[in-house]
This record gives sequence, structure tokens and C-alpha cells, in this order.
Amino acid sequence: GLGSALAFVDPLLSQHAFCRALQIDKSIAEPLSSIALLYADYEKTDKSAEILDALTQLEDTPLMWIGRGLLLEKTSRAWHDSPASREGCLTRASDAYRASLQIMQHPAALLGLSLTCRRADADVQTSNDQLYSSLADHSSKIESRISMTLHQSSTRGGNIGASMIDGLFRIEEGLESLHSSEASRIIKEGVEQIEQARS
Repeated sequence: GLGSALAFVDPLLSQHAFCRALQIDKSIAEPLSSIALLYADYEKTDKSAEILDALTQLEDTPLMWIGRGLLLEKTSRAWHDSPASREGCLTRASDAYRASLQIMQHPAALLGLSLTCRRADADVQTSNDQLYSSLADHSSKIESRISMTLHQSSTRGGNIGASMIDGLFRIEEGLESLHSSEASRIIKEGVEQIEQARS
């Protein structure tokens, strides 16, 4: 509605529109989710978390979980001196995006999962079992790639940043399979994806 249309132009008026929607009908979860995401965008993480907590009492919505994932990603930035804590936040963010996807295939959840699931848990990184660590890394890359492919398909490549990351994923896939005849085609597709996103 009006609040979503104004979110980046006039955040205060956007907040007012969301609040007005809540005054009209308190049982609708979307305005609460939107207010929480608006607060998260403007670094009001405590307010955002408070609203998301209230929202859990109303309804299980994809935007609530996306908001949780976004807050956990933001929280992870504060842990720059503690890699294990940062990785823990990103792992929980991935879980929040997965919870959102259980409700609905929302493009923001697909993108969030694609970008956060590649982060290996601290226990995996310090594991003495190299085979397990290698398999966990490989499966997280597959999950990331599938999530990005689904995101690009659902948005038709409309997110320029995601299109560039998708191109990088394709290049990475080609580099990992250099021994196959498909490598040059995959790398070429990745470079074309990046060039197309630039223009």
C-alpha cells in the first residue's frame, strides 16, 4: 500500500501510513512487519525486535522471519572481533530465512538464504573431520546456488546486485568444474550475467 510505496522516499510518512492501517485493523500482520523492517533499515534494531516479538503473537508471516534474518545479519556486524559469534548470528539468520520459506517462497527470503547459508558454522570450521567439513561446505554452496536461482527466476533478474552475485556464483561453479567440458560455458554465462547486470 501507501506505506510500502513511501518507505524509501519519506520514511516518516510511510510509518504513519502503516500505523494508520493498524488503527483500521489490528489483526493484519503486514503493517507490523513493514514497520519492523522500516525500523531495521534505519538502525532502530531494538524497536524492530520489539515489533517482531509482538508480531509472533499475532501471526506467523514470512516478513516476520525475513525481519528476524535481517536483524541477525545486522547483529553479526557488531561481532567483528569474535568470528564464532558472527558465524553464529549468520547461521541463525539462515535459519530465519528457511523458516520464512516454509511459509512462502518470498524473494527476499531466497536472497537472504542464498547470501547467509554459505557461512559455515564455527563447529564445522574447527572440525577435525576434513571430509565432513568439505561436505558441509559443498552442501551450503548448493543450497546457496539453488536459492539464488529461485530468487532470480521469481524476480526475473530485476535486482541488479543479486544478478551480479548470481554471475559470480556461475563463475565460481565454472572454476570448480574446470576438469569438465562445461567449465568454459558456465564461466562465459557468469561473465555475461555480470555484464548484463551492469548495463
